[in-house]
Amino acid sequence: MLNIALSRAEEGWSFDAFELSEVSGGRPLSTLAFALLRRMHLIQHFQLREGRLARFLCAIEDGYPNNPYHCRTHAADVL
Repeated sequence: MLNIALSRAEEGWSFDAFELSEVSGGRPLSTLAFALLRRMHLIQHFQLREGRLARFLCAIEDGYPNNPYHCRTHAADVL
C-alpha cells in the first residue's frame, strides 16, 4: 500500500496526501522526501548516509504542528 501511494506521488501532481499519511504511519513528509531524493539519485550523488538523512527528515517533520492545515500532511502535499 505504501509503495502504491508513493508511486502516485512520484508520478504526478494529483495524489492523496492523506492516504500517504495513513499508509506511512503518520510520516508523509519524511517518507515522500526520502523517496524523491532516492528516485532522483541524490542520496548516492551526495553520498548521504541513509539513516542520518531519515532522522534529519523526521526531525523536520516533527517540527510541524498538529493542526488541520499547516501540518506535515500539507507539507507533503506541496512538496
